Amino acid sequence: MSFTLRHAIVHELLKEQYMDIDDKKKYNLRTKELDCNSPIVIKLSQELIQKYGKKYNTVTYSSFDTDKIRRGKFPDAFQKYHSLKRKTKQAFIDLSVLVMNELATKASKIKSSSGGYILFLDYFYDKNSYLVIAMIKQKDALTITDNLNLEELLSIDLSKIHQATRINCTHYSQALASKNDDNFYLSFVSSATDGNTSSYFITALGCQKNTTASKMTKNIIDVSEAFFENDPEIKKYTNDFKDELIKYLTYCCDKKQMATLEQVISKARLILDLSGFQNSNQKADELLEILNSESVNISAAFNVNKDQLNKMLKVKLENDDYTLNFARKLLGTTEAHKIYFDEKKGKFGKLIFDMDEISSNKVKEILKI
Repeated sequence: MSFTLRHAIVHELLKEQYMDIDDKKKYNLRTKELDCNSPIVIKLSQELIQKYGKKYNTVTYSSFDTDKIRRGKFPDAFQKYHSLKRKTKQAFIDLSVLVMNELATKASKIKSSSGGYILFLDYFYDKNSYLVIAMIKQKDALTITDNLNLEELLSIDLSKIHQATRINCTHYSQALASKNDDNFYLSFVSSATDGNTSSYFITALGCQKNTTASKMTKNIIDVSEAFFENDPEIKKYTNDFKDELIKYLTYCCDKKQMATLEQVISKARLILDLSGFQNSNQKADELLEILNSESVNISAAFNVNKDQLNKMLKVKLENDDYTLNFARKLLGTTEAHKIYFDEKKGKFGKLIFDMDEISSNKVKEILKI
């Protein structure tokens, strides 16, 4: 896949935890871009991209906050930058400095927050254009000299990038054109998304932290089921997993709490472990990567949409001759289920019911047997 790094720069936000920001020395700014042809800069950029959205670094999909006051200056500044036909070095630097001011303002209001190196990347990858803003906390991940040059790059993963936001500029253009609220073009990795400590990074960039979308509920069920169904090694566990998934989502919906990918993947792994499947960890990691990908858009944590869930909880079969309504959990493909589908019987298969005493007596009464 093609990768082109167009702009890169690093600044330093100067904020000690539990200490006030010094208004005269809020940050250490680099005045020139990093060399986008430098092997060190390219390697850092590519490693960040490769780790983003993978295991231990799941992302939350979102968009810019629509509240003009709450979202701050960055969304409008980004739109102006994005609309430029020619994104000059100076335009990129100006945008990065604006972000540093927003970060300093937000961090100053949270005593427990702390600063770090802020890396900005504008790049093209896999047919899409992106802007990434990432905070690197651990100084042993790379050495940055006083003039903010990257001197040495060790193996780095996003556990050492305290916060990161990525904007898919291609999806952003599509969202502006369609005005569809479900077009998520922005995502972030965050060690704190509950409004405390370091979440100032997210609010400073105008991100909506909690996004409710019905398609996340639908997608996590549909895509997870398809993942099991289309894999010959685990196909036979599809219904068991789907039952556990729906049970978990129902619990979250009833308790009005967010569902998490961590729990979903844990349940997939448990189903496979209990069945004696040998490669449960590998399959679970593969499922996580698919669900948290840009094409599927399932956030690390998301609200469960009741209407979408109800469509999965109930089965309704209807034509001119009959109407059948029953709970989805009753349906399966073996006699162990109260209602099971036998594909081999009849032209199209048959549904076979295991009725309770009341229903059985009613049928006998109708049939006079």
